[in-house]
Amino acid sequence: MECNTFEELLYRDLLISDSMEKNTLKEFPSEERKTLMQLLFPLKDRERFFYLYQDMTLEQYTAKVVTKAGDLLDSDIFPYGSEIWLRLEDLAEIDNISAEAAELYGAWKDAEARHNAHKDEEGWF
Repeated sequence: MECNTFEELLYRDLLISDSMEKNTLKEFPSEERKTLMQLLFPLKDRERFFYLYQDMTLEQYTAKVVTKAGDLLDSDIFPYGSEIWLRLEDLAEIDNISAEAAELYGAWKDAEARHNAHKDEEGWF
């Protein structure tokens, strides 16, 4: 199935599929939380994302994820109380996502450092 919108990506992903037996869960595993954070605001070490956001701090990245999660909650795209709604609510709490945000951001900054080192080795001007 080809996904054309962000919402279609969310619906397609098995990690965030809506299922009645999981609707009562309030705690989500770190890997699932990171996957959703990457869908909401991907950190890439190449192309336009790298150049637009290379000076972004961890606090700014975390705030962007929280803001995007909050915007989706406010949009009423997802039914109140559904699993995806609960996961977005979880991401809207800064303290909840701090560890995952730091891990994603750290990996991104490492990729940035490798990118810059590679540029220096090739003698870019």
